[in-house]
Amino acid sequence: MYFAAGQPLFKQSSTNFLQVFHAPATITAIIAPLNSCLYVFLGDSENYWYMSTAEAFTKTNVSNAYYGCIWDGYLAKISSTGTYGYATTPNSATPTWTAGAALGLATGSIQGLFQYRDANGDDQVYCSTKDGLWIHDSVTPNWFLSQLKMTGHPNGGKAFAVWGDSAYIS
Repeated sequence: MYFAAGQPLFKQSSTNFLQVFHAPATITAIIAPLNSCLYVFLGDSENYWYMSTAEAFTKTNVSNAYYGCIWDGYLAKISSTGTYGYATTPNSATPTWTAGAALGLATGSIQGLFQYRDANGDDQVYCSTKDGLWIHDSVTPNWFLSQLKMTGHPNGGKAFAVWGDSAYIS
């Protein structure tokens, strides 16, 4: 198990926690697994890194990765301003990203990105925000505000989890 605390990335061993990486900026998200890699996102202005199973770290040439999730064999990412994209092979120093629809919200509104099923049972990307829960339609492609609304509180939409057959958000 890995976790971030500011710039350091730690691994849990059988007896303690070992630092395996010190990022050049605050870690905003860690995402696994896709292509047997762990992805370390550093926000909008810093390029993200990925870690191999040998715990070798490689810096990419791609920024605007504040939050992310795995979706349908892709790594999806979104910036704090709503720039969205996805890639099938993000574990490259020069990965190719496909631009998706931008989620035009105020900077700081986005709280996270996760995968869950839609009303038809198909996996989709969801974006939790201070104002509500948005779903990305990969066919159109557009973002749509779901019926779940938030109050605009600074912590609204910050906590979310998929557990069992349900998605939870607060």
